[in-house]
Amino acid sequence: MKLSSRNIILLFCTFCLLQVFVISFVSQKVRGDVLAANADNNGNHYGKKTPTSTPMKPTNTPTVTAIPTATPSPTPRSIPGGPQTFFPGGMTGSNTTIKKGTITPYDPPQGSTQTVELQIADPNNVKSVQVMVTTDSACSPFSLTLSSGTALDGVWSGSWVVNNTYAYTYLMSIEVTNGNNAISHLDLTLR
Repeated sequence: MKLSSRNIILLFCTFCLLQVFVISFVSQKVRGDVLAANADNNGNHYGKKTPTSTPMKPTNTPTVTAIPTATPSPTPRSIPGGPQTFFPGGMTGSNTTIKKGTITPYDPPQGSTQTVELQIADPNNVKSVQVMVTTDSACSPFSLTLSSGTALDGVWSGSWVVNNTYAYTYLMSIEVTNGNNAISHLDLTLR
């Protein structure tokens, strides 16, 4: 007989509960036997000692307490400066192709503007282009607009204000919707 992982987990949990029940029952039984041995026929404890716990005596042994230390952050990987061009090709989801992309600047200072230009071709016309930049603790969506060419083959551009650090997380997700409402995706890891 084969057991699924769910059945194995249920069996293990049942076993653990059974152990807890048995230990609890045995300890109550032993305590009851000790009390009964020290009692008269009516259950009274006249002059007989009942089991008691012995209080712990303090010792002069020093206690060692661990002091938490800060865990150093890993050094961020370096990235190129200035404008960077890439040629990703096809996208998942349709016949959309990004022929060329440029990110200017690739390493923008916090508070500055970063521009994204994509030359996109689609036999069913590009209807809209959305970009989501994910940084260390924020996501910044923005739209690209057709700046030259046509919806069949044109340059789409847009920009966003860098409002967060990107020392460890720096991703760009591109979503293109064509005239047939087919959606294509491309995810870029920038750092």
